[in-house]
Amino acid sequence: MCCGPPSYRVRLGSRRGSGRVAASTCGIVCWPIASACSPWCSVEGAGADAPDMKRIHREAWRDNRLHVHHAPRWLDPLSGQVPVMLLKGMALAPRAYPDIGRRPMSDVDVLVPSPQIGHAVELLSAAGWVCGEDRPLPRSWRARHAVPLIHPDGGHIDLHHAPGAPFMGHAAGGVAVPEMWAAQQPGELAERPVAVPAAEDLLLTVLVHGLTSVGGWSSRWAADAVVLLRREPVDWDRFAEQARRYHVVLPARSALRYLVDAFDAPVPADVLWAIWAMPVSVGDRRRFDTLTGATHSDRPWSRSSTVWGRWARLRTALGPGPAVLAIPRFTADLLYIDHTWQVPSEVVRRGRRRLVPESAAP
Repeated sequence: MCCGPPSYRVRLGSRRGSGRVAASTCGIVCWPIASACSPWCSVEGAGADAPDMKRIHREAWRDNRLHVHHAPRWLDPLSGQVPVMLLKGMALAPRAYPDIGRRPMSDVDVLVPSPQIGHAVELLSAAGWVCGEDRPLPRSWRARHAVPLIHPDGGHIDLHHAPGAPFMGHAAGGVAVPEMWAAQQPGELAERPVAVPAAEDLLLTVLVHGLTSVGGWSSRWAADAVVLLRREPVDWDRFAEQARRYHVVLPARSALRYLVDAFDAPVPADVLWAIWAMPVSVGDRRRFDTLTGATHSDRPWSRSSTVWGRWARLRTALGPGPAVLAIPRFTADLLYIDHTWQVPSEVVRRGRRRLVPESAAP
């Protein structure tokens, strides 16, 4: 057991549930970690969860092969026009897991440079891609870091201009995460060249996404982080500097401490202490508490609602001034409307609907 800071705060659960569970008792976390470390590890090692693990593996292999099959539909329109980098599952599965079926994913996360996100959406729209949500495509990216896109012939991607909301701020020359682009590594998908993040960038985005996502918790981040740590070397000085720059020291150090305690992750003790000693502002602490306490409450004024969680995440990323300027766009996105000038009328309409239920209307 590595000696290090004594406490941490993490959140684990299912996308269909909202409980906090111990990963040491969750087969869906533990088995992928064990099996990824040994390609010969049998699924029977999952014990009573073995039938579920077999089913999940077969379904994940099938779905992921379809993701690869559909990849040319979005790669070819962007080829030679917009640089592309893979994030999350598709960046992890080929490099950290023994086979592509060991890492379930519902879509492919794709990162493009911030100044070119609008052009990328135009190119993909011309190729038949449409918004995967019941809302119009974003007109402004001030308060949005990604948009889901689907193709009628098959394909589901999440198009990002930043790896997540916490990474939207501190853009150099208008480009979010310029350090990640500078450290990119060559990769391949569907026999086409793509970029993938450096190990420390991929690790940081996995940890931050796992601890700061709102409206859908998953324990998958723990398996992703552990298998990545056991497979690839990490530049810890660069990792710590990136965490400090993007104000994500709290989720990074909490997640690392937890992974060391629960799974004996190979993180040096001096790294844990160095990250634990990094200063964190009172505002960042307060907003991290809000994020980790956000639930699916339907009362937006509640401090535990997902609205407060999303705002805390955006405020931490952008800083006070830009965050205030982003309020109209943030509100329009929450209300699923196209233009910010529609916000007042939409608020009135929804308020009236709450006060006068449809069943009571004449």
